[in-house]
Amino acid sequence: MPSPGLERPCVSEGGRVATNGRSGISAQMAFLNSDDTVIFLDKTENNPLQINGRPAWASEYNIRTGKSKPFDIVTNTFCAGGAPIADGRMVVTGGNIAVGPKGLAANQSVGPYFSIDGGMAVNIWNPRDGTWDSRPRGLHRERWYPSMEPLADGSVAIIGGQSGGGYSAIEKLMEPTLEFFPDRGAPVPVPIITRTLPINLYPLTYLMSNGRMFIQSYNEAVLYDLSAHTEQKLPDKPGAPGPYPSNAAVTLLPFTPDNKYEETVLFCGGLTGLSKVDWGGTHGPNVSLTDKSNSRDCWSIAPLIDATWRPRPPAPEGRSMATFITLPDGKIAWIGGAKKGTAGYGPPGSTGQPIGHSYADDPGYAVWVLDPTRYTWSYEGTLSKPRMYHSSMVLMPDGSIVVGGSNPNPDVTTVKYPTEYSIEVWYPPWYITPRPSNAQLPTTFSYGSSGFRIDLTKARSANSTASITKATVRLIRTGFSTHAVQWGQRAIELNCRITNGSSTLVVDGLPNNRSLFAPGTALAFLDIDGVPSKGKFVQVGPKTIPGERRKKKKRRMEWSDGAKLF
Repeated sequence: MPSPGLERPCVSEGGRVATNGRSGISAQMAFLNSDDTVIFLDKTENNPLQINGRPAWASEYNIRTGKSKPFDIVTNTFCAGGAPIADGRMVVTGGNIAVGPKGLAANQSVGPYFSIDGGMAVNIWNPRDGTWDSRPRGLHRERWYPSMEPLADGSVAIIGGQSGGGYSAIEKLMEPTLEFFPDRGAPVPVPIITRTLPINLYPLTYLMSNGRMFIQSYNEAVLYDLSAHTEQKLPDKPGAPGPYPSNAAVTLLPFTPDNKYEETVLFCGGLTGLSKVDWGGTHGPNVSLTDKSNSRDCWSIAPLIDATWRPRPPAPEGRSMATFITLPDGKIAWIGGAKKGTAGYGPPGSTGQPIGHSYADDPGYAVWVLDPTRYTWSYEGTLSKPRMYHSSMVLMPDGSIVVGGSNPNPDVTTVKYPTEYSIEVWYPPWYITPRPSNAQLPTTFSYGSSGFRIDLTKARSANSTASITKATVRLIRTGFSTHAVQWGQRAIELNCRITNGSSTLVVDGLPNNRSLFAPGTALAFLDIDGVPSKGKFVQVGPKTIPGERRKKKKRRMEWSDGAKLF
């Protein structure tokens, strides 16, 4: 039975945005937890949500109630990385030093914030029992701004980052290596990170179907061999740098039978025209940013086909920090960001000319949806709040998107642009259309399986009388949202055909290639004529994770007695 939290009668039409409660902490990072809940993470700061006598920087938000409850993570998860592993747990790695008020360095476990250094931390969320397993020294190296990518064996790769710093990277702090969770030993070099200073934090990564990993950093791109630890150089990306702080929107387009399950990576926006010197270093940029308009340009590359960068129709607006989120109907939402400037923040009056502390200005409020089969855009609603640096977005099983955060500040503030705690929910155009049933979708999907059948007469809505022209099944892994990237997000449409008039949908099995869609939890949707069902949580492939050694005891980090909901 659908959760009552997924039935929101206040929504009178799709393609609209509604305010829905508060996150309690600044929603810098986010991931899906259940039909009704999202987990938010933040950096150590003076959030209103309290736990154990100090501010919280981890919370669970309930879309049904609009309220949040805190969790007791003690490592500073400021600009951590995250990705899911095969058994459905979310692995969050890295972070920053212990800090106190105004984001200034502080001794570990000292009030008023009582944080500890998160640079080498691994924090693992278990959705089955609602606990965090915290390992403050779980990594080999300190990693602030690391990237993470789910792998074919159910593990994750942890790439890059630095041991401290500020706006952009510098050589003495960068960490140009890769390690794994579960641990496989000493980190190995990733040369592209060394070559792409100072725009090499959160390098953009996608596992390819041949087992290699596409990495894009500054304007370079490579295919990285995860076994030999070697690189195949690809042509440089035209236009704006992809990663932070330029923050072009980026996504791996959905796999479909029509595109033969071949990878295409799409980039839109970011800031062009700056030299390496202009991008500065830990101190901040060496030029003014908030007067510079972001690019509308979109570029795609098919790394395994011809590795050619192709211009695509431009985005409706120039933006940095906009986020691409794959929708259950195969289209892609484009949400948030700013029309001028970049990610990051700095002191008022500094060279980057921040607005308050923000290196970005002129928020992008409009929500746009991209049809990736035709590269056409449609306007589908407007946000009421700026969603710029340190925002996050999560696709919910009902197809709506939870939008939270925005905090380009060293600590909680009310000056422009303030720390934002309100939650907005975006509803797709088909949200109130009668939806197909997901009851016949299986709960497990195995690689190379024989497939299954769906009785469309039972699956279609009782209110729908039109003849069926197309039906398909899609799997979406929602991933880990931070810094305008959905880390680990991936979508695949299974090969389907309608038989027996229009009464039966024959669905082929998942392609027999784990690198196309790594093992783990996903949402399954049945789409009939462009209207998807609500998503069903399913297991893709095996849950086993080679090499992991579970700790005997886990620190249980629960909602404290008497904690106030926000």
